[in-house]
Amino acid sequence: MQIKTSLVALAEKLTNGSLKSSLVKGASGSLGLKIFYTLLSFITSILLSRILGVKGFGHYTYAISCATLVSFPAMMGLNALLTRELARFKALGAWKELSGLLKWTDRTVLLTSLLASFSVGVVVWCFRARLENEAVYSLWVAMLIIPILAFIHIRQGAIRGLGYIVKAQIPHFLIRPVLFISLTVILSFCIELSGPISVGIRVLCAGIALSVSMIMLKKHLPSPVKNVSPTFHSRLWLKSGIIFLIAGTTSIVNEQISVFLVGSLMGGKETGLYEAARKGAIFITFVLAAVNMTIGPTIARLYTYNKKGELQRLITKSARMASLSALGAASFFIFFGRWYLHLFGEEFLQASNILIILSLAYLLHVCFGPTSLILNMTGHERHTAVGLALATLMNAFLTFALIPIWGVEGAAVAQFISIIFYKVLLIIFIYKTIGINSTFLGGMPKIKPG
Repeated sequence: MQIKTSLVALAEKLTNGSLKSSLVKGASGSLGLKIFYTLLSFITSILLSRILGVKGFGHYTYAISCATLVSFPAMMGLNALLTRELARFKALGAWKELSGLLKWTDRTVLLTSLLASFSVGVVVWCFRARLENEAVYSLWVAMLIIPILAFIHIRQGAIRGLGYIVKAQIPHFLIRPVLFISLTVILSFCIELSGPISVGIRVLCAGIALSVSMIMLKKHLPSPVKNVSPTFHSRLWLKSGIIFLIAGTTSIVNEQISVFLVGSLMGGKETGLYEAARKGAIFITFVLAAVNMTIGPTIARLYTYNKKGELQRLITKSARMASLSALGAASFFIFFGRWYLHLFGEEFLQASNILIILSLAYLLHVCFGPTSLILNMTGHERHTAVGLALATLMNAFLTFALIPIWGVEGAAVAQFISIIFYKVLLIIFIYKTIGINSTFLGGMPKIKPG
């Protein structure tokens, strides 16, 4: 009883005077890391393109893209599950379950990631005659990074769940890219770099980043976890992980389906216009993503103790912070978007209307709040998966229907409608199941969850 009382007091502290400062600190740290990582990625692309040339850079990019894509299903959605469950177990003092989940996750991801690496390696072997030798070697080396990437994200999810939001992101967003750029520059003066060698450097840097994340997790694990016998709920954890995986995969498909359909139905020029506009508009969601990274574990803890009032205040403050930032970014793209598009070239100014439509869509996406995060962190991830599936189907149908009428702007309108549909549907799910308002407005009278 004493432990529970102290934990409740901690939850109240998190949502009272210190909430705003904690939220700003965590969100600003996450946002800073993400912006810095984006800048490092840009520098990496320029550096490698100059060192490797067009063909070598292409082999490197293709191999790393394949490995990154495969590492996502290899995680089985367990990174998000770890964030939610470890926050909950820590709040409850359920050290046996916490220990069991960590051990079960490691075994599961090790098996799935090694199986994924082996499967892709076999596919590359079967089609090696159709690929250039450097492409084949790059892909084979890249298969080594699949388990490493999977475990980096698993460790990140676990450290986040324990409450160390910014620290959790340092190995992936800071250590790995800084090491890669440094080693690439140094080795370029010593040997002639190629696609496979550059991929090998990437594998080495990822391995070092994983080692750091493992040390961080061991350091921040609560002491009682080290002295208990683990308890396993394998079937329940696997079920939740698969739902997270389905939701995550559907989210990626929903993001990319418009680009795919524009390319299939209209051609390369229109695809380039759409993608240039989309890459700009997506910046509007940056702060929301940073806030989500910060508040996820707190949502899980507050929901565990049924602290609905504090949870509502947390969500409202978070949504308002993200919405204010999104409004500024969206206003720039709506009123001065031609300046941004001019960076791509005069021809890309034709994407002005697309940029405006997508900017409005992503602005509303942010203003409606962290809907999927709320559902995922409170054990209602099934609603997220259902909403994403319906929105993806709607997006595909409307894109097919509107492109013949409005051209590439029709694809942007389809994306706009599907985003609004998805967010409104999740807002309704949250209101009915949890009894809170996820939007920046907040203050909606609470109803009895049903």
